[in-house]
Amino acid sequence: MARLNFCASIGLFLALAAAILMIFAEISQISRNQTVPRSLRMATVNTSGFGDALTASGATATNLYGSGERTANNQGLRQYYSYGLWAYCAGPSQRGTGSDVYCSGTSWGTSFTPVNAILSDVPADLQTVVTNSLPGTTFSSNGYLNSITKAAFYLYFIGAIAIFVSFILGLLAHRFAFLFSALFGIVAFIALAAAAVIWTVVISRVRSGINNAILAGTPLGITVSYGNALWITWGAAGAALLSVLPFFLACCFGRRSEKDDYEYEKDEVRSERY
Repeated sequence: MARLNFCASIGLFLALAAAILMIFAEISQISRNQTVPRSLRMATVNTSGFGDALTASGATATNLYGSGERTANNQGLRQYYSYGLWAYCAGPSQRGTGSDVYCSGTSWGTSFTPVNAILSDVPADLQTVVTNSLPGTTFSSNGYLNSITKAAFYLYFIGAIAIFVSFILGLLAHRFAFLFSALFGIVAFIALAAAAVIWTVVISRVRSGINNAILAGTPLGITVSYGNALWITWGAAGAALLSVLPFFLACCFGRRSEKDDYEYEKDEVRSERY
């Protein structure tokens, strides 16, 4: 393999950093029994105060919440819903694991539609009350949230593939490989940054429409918060962008192949002799 110059080494390091960060983002909420995936999330929906709000409004909500394994719909609302890129998990705490937590199961093109998850868990006799209690804001806009976060999912996938390809090409230590590493780094940055922007804007709009909602003069008790996997994605996008310049410099000033290295070394020896 041709010698890696300093710029190429920096580019490889940054591309690898972006790839590792994307791995962490991709595994968010894919398992209920593993601590790391359960600790990573794009967004969290906290419904722990919703029961009190329903009671204050005059509704009977003693059977609103459920726990344990979920075997069918309408077995009880969970206090926390944590969303990843491939699945969401729900339970009595944000980081809980084991039998008190259930996960939706990984699926391609998972979207962020919290109202669907909530209504699928709410007991049948409270469906109408809960539906009427939720505000008609972005939080309840299933069509909008489904389409835009599903688009973000595809951008995540494209960005993840692009940064891995960028890193693999960089290992080839060839001028043209460095060029394509830089180009794939640009693709990765654009895709990851676009996905991160979508999620950031969506969560911001959802938060503004639900966190301060009121029911019968009482706070609704449902809040949405940003997840750490979102900031990890921003970090991955930044690392992908920073990898582009070193790869371009390696392409411009590096030698093209092992043969060039060999000829270069022969010229060095000749110059030292004479």
